[in-house]
Amino acid sequence: MGTSIPAERTVRFVRLTLRRLNNVVISDLQPRDSNPLRSTFPYTSVPYQSVNAFVLARESSGESMLRLHLFTRESGPLVAYRRRRPSRTAGATVTPDLFDRIEAVLETRNEGRTWFVKEDTVSRRFPGIGRAYETLDYTSRFARLVSRNPCPEEAAPRLFRDVETAFSAWEAGGPPALVFLKALYLYARDEGFPVRQDWLQGLPAARRASATALIRQPLAELPGAARGQAETLADSLQAWLRDHHELRF
Repeated sequence: MGTSIPAERTVRFVRLTLRRLNNVVISDLQPRDSNPLRSTFPYTSVPYQSVNAFVLARESSGESMLRLHLFTRESGPLVAYRRRRPSRTAGATVTPDLFDRIEAVLETRNEGRTWFVKEDTVSRRFPGIGRAYETLDYTSRFARLVSRNPCPEEAAPRLFRDVETAFSAWEAGGPPALVFLKALYLYARDEGFPVRQDWLQGLPAARRASATALIRQPLAELPGAARGQAETLADSLQAWLRDHHELRF
């Protein structure tokens, strides 16, 4: 005589089977994530970036750190912290100095709110800038302008080139005020300020003619007498940008 299965066990078995089948059907009908990697690889910001940059200012931050105010070709102004250790340049080890051009790897651990220099190499120095106070003063003015004011990311490569052009002219012994005037006018024009229509046209006729000649002609072609007016014109343009457009110097 065969063994019979109790009715209660049969009912429980059927119910369990139906429940399992129902779960499978429901899960198959649920909408799936359009990105199949999302659950396996959650989004995280990139913790590193490689940059080409100019050191526009630097200051101590505690006993072992430097705070570097950089202008990067990739994204514009950026502050990064660096340990007081030498970097590589032409087989030697140096600490990046003011106005140096560097290549650096930066890292962040808080999604870009704070950056640290992981490694860096000094690719170019401008020692001639520091040999005369007047040159150092005008270079510092321009560096403060670039580092203290916002720059759209798409404009950063162009302004990076302009910074290198100005630094190179000061390094080569160009008249400090005249190089500053040219760099300032170029900055204002390329940033979209009405420098020609407003500042230049607002000058008296004689000064406007001098300013036009100083701005347009190459440094080597300018007579010494004309260069002497560059300081007054540069101060005027700087005041116009500061007072009318609230730029920081």
